[in-house]
Amino acid sequence: MFRENRSNNLKKKIKKGQRTSNTLSLRYWRPKFKKYIKTYYIIPTIICFLHIITCKGPTEPQNEPPNIPSNPSPQHQSTNVYTENITLSWSGADMDSDTVTYNIYFDTLSDPRLCSSKQRDTTYYLDSLAPLTRYYWRVISYDNEDSTEGPLWWFATINIPNNPPYKPHSPFPPDSSINVETSATITWHGGDPDPGNVVTYDVYFGKDFLNLPLVSPGRSDSSFTPENLDSNTWYSWKIVSRDHFGDTTSGDLWRFKTVN
Repeated sequence: MFRENRSNNLKKKIKKGQRTSNTLSLRYWRPKFKKYIKTYYIIPTIICFLHIITCKGPTEPQNEPPNIPSNPSPQHQSTNVYTENITLSWSGADMDSDTVTYNIYFDTLSDPRLCSSKQRDTTYYLDSLAPLTRYYWRVISYDNEDSTEGPLWWFATINIPNNPPYKPHSPFPPDSSINVETSATITWHGGDPDPGNVVTYDVYFGKDFLNLPLVSPGRSDSSFTPENLDSNTWYSWKIVSRDHFGDTTSGDLWRFKTVN
């Protein structure tokens, strides 16, 4: 009788979902089992799957282009820059520590021309510049793969009074020479006291020293070979020097006589 009553009581507890010392109801352990499966099997499986389909393996680092050239000297838009011993300088580098080279563009035009290519130094020396002139320049940086163009900079030189060219001198043949070959080349010396000034020469040559024709204007060299000279004839000649500012200096009147 006692055992029968105990059995009936246990059945009643199981029906009510109560926990007993000998068994667990399905209503108690089934949620625990689902949580266990979800935590230790389903979620790790999903994470692993997502990792497999999204993993692309190791990739090589992308190249970073060189830094933008900066810190120009002379400073951008500076004025009254002296015309002598000018050195352009700038700052440049590369985030990847790659070797960097530079192209330098420089001119009096706002679209400056290339004047130095693939140099490693961050300086560039200039010859004498013209006074009261605006100069434009730009630097492009290069590494092994990419390039970076710097901004357009400009500066203006100081206003220096212009001096006229030197008077032409030291003629050849010497003045009043005789027995000069009919194929002779005449030469002279000129120049300009202002460094950087460009000098050209106008050559006047003929038989009539009172009305010498201009036979060769704007010569960059200091020599001239006249053609078809007559023998035993006096010829006169004169040189006029001109700088690129338009100032001129006229030389003396010279003459020579050709060979008989």
